Amino acid sequence: MVRIAVIGGRLQGLEALFLAKEAGYRTLLIDRKQNPLARNLADDFLCRDVSDLCDDTIEALKKFDLIIPAFEDYEVLAKLDNTAGQCGLPLMADMRAYAVSSSKKASDVFFRNHSLPIPERYPGGCFPYIGKIPVSSGSRGICYIADKHMLDKYINEVDGIVQEFIEGRQFSAEVIGTPGNYTVYEITELFVDDGFDCKAVECPANLPDVKKAEISGIALKTAEKLGLSGIMDIEFILSPKGFVILEIDARFPSQTPVCVYHATGVNYVTELLNLWKGVKPEHRKPIKHSRLEHYKIENGVIHALGEHIVAECEQINVYKNCMGVDFCFTDYKEDKRSWAVTLVYGAESAAALACKHRRAQLGFFIP
Repeated sequence: MVRIAVIGGRLQGLEALFLAKEAGYRTLLIDRKQNPLARNLADDFLCRDVSDLCDDTIEALKKFDLIIPAFEDYEVLAKLDNTAGQCGLPLMADMRAYAVSSSKKASDVFFRNHSLPIPERYPGGCFPYIGKIPVSSGSRGICYIADKHMLDKYINEVDGIVQEFIEGRQFSAEVIGTPGNYTVYEITELFVDDGFDCKAVECPANLPDVKKAEISGIALKTAEKLGLSGIMDIEFILSPKGFVILEIDARFPSQTPVCVYHATGVNYVTELLNLWKGVKPEHRKPIKHSRLEHYKIENGVIHALGEHIVAECEQINVYKNCMGVDFCFTDYKEDKRSWAVTLVYGAESAAALACKHRRAQLGFFIP
């Protein structure tokens, strides 16, 4: 049996463990916390600090087919990568690419050096702007800057990146491979809450093929210039001038992998395992439409919010064919007045998906 170890039991680890189980693999979760978010999804669990692994744990990990890091601490990842290199552990990590993607400043320099399309940086452009802290991913640390007073305050208090704010539809694509041998996967559309955190994903994105080809071309160029060896996701916004890059993340993604898997059958954990074995990953067209969305239920009131509400949960369980959805991730317990749920479902067409969206909400939230 294939054995997959996932290090980090938060959002990325949750997705990696779910996909590994869907593929029929035996899974191990390692996390420094005793009760991480994703613990219930793993077959086995070790509470360990991977920045200082003991010899017994290293010997055990050598027996695994692949180790997937699913956390965002650069220093800890660097130590783990060093240990993997010394001990022959099958760790799927690209430190060079991650060093660029985990820093907003390094990413900005990278984009500019390779003439990749990005929002105009202050003092170019015009209000409103978006402020981004130097080391972050997703929506963490994003600040909306509406006027000169807010801009001056932000510049004085934060050593960040200030870019022109662009309103428009947002999209994501994953790339897996090695230089000269990349696969760009199905484009997804992202829907964000008021804090710019992704609250829903749909696959495939409702875009003409020529627009999807444009996104894929930019994603491929970005991966080639980055020299990626592994997996990366890249987020775009459709501006009046065309697609521009919002960010890149050279680590296992969250949200989009499950949505892509449900629409296409492509499992990113299997794709990474194949890459490690030297098998070229492949892109497959969607066989249905799928949607993933997050909700928080608090004292009976339903809120559609970004994935941060899942990150704040206690341990998550997965339920299949539950109350109108194909599967869901939730920390729900009968005695809880506040809980979160991620719903995932599919349909044969976009119109049918919209109908299922309405039915799923009714079926799940109304007794």
